[in-house]
Amino acid sequence: VEIDTLPAPGKKDQMFLLGNEACALGAIAAGSRFMASYPITPASEVMEYMIKTMDKLGSTVVQTEDEIAACMTAMGGVYAGVRGFTCTSGPGLSLMAESLSMASMAELPMVVIDVQRSGPSTGMATKVEQSDIDAACYNAHGDYSGIVISPTSIEECFYEIQK
Repeated sequence: VEIDTLPAPGKKDQMFLLGNEACALGAIAAGSRFMASYPITPASEVMEYMIKTMDKLGSTVVQTEDEIAACMTAMGGVYAGVRGFTCTSGPGLSLMAESLSMASMAELPMVVIDVQRSGPSTGMATKVEQSDIDAACYNAHGDYSGIVISPTSIEECFYEIQK
């Protein structure tokens, strides 16, 4: 499969990638063949990249009507045995709390990419930071905490999503 990336000048084994593209490529390398998502800044680039790439793999990307539907649709894929995921940022992660609680109760291996942005509520949609760590760790109801992997580089975005 040909992947749309820019080669690094003079480095045939390297490429230029955004962190979001590295997450998308890592998900593909991990065997993901299904993504359900709702566009939200700054996470939309993951879905946009997956739309361009997944069709070449005979895979599916579903743009849902909201974040709750994205999480539930991704969960439906996992129930069906497909390795899939959803992607959002802070406000969307808040909306997914009840769905993530259900995934926890059902012991489903849900993968949610949270491309963090700064500030409370809608915050500053074009500035990224690590303000969602607590929400990611303790986003579901009851006695539950999720496994959170927080990459520190673009290279880690590619490799860590495969864990």
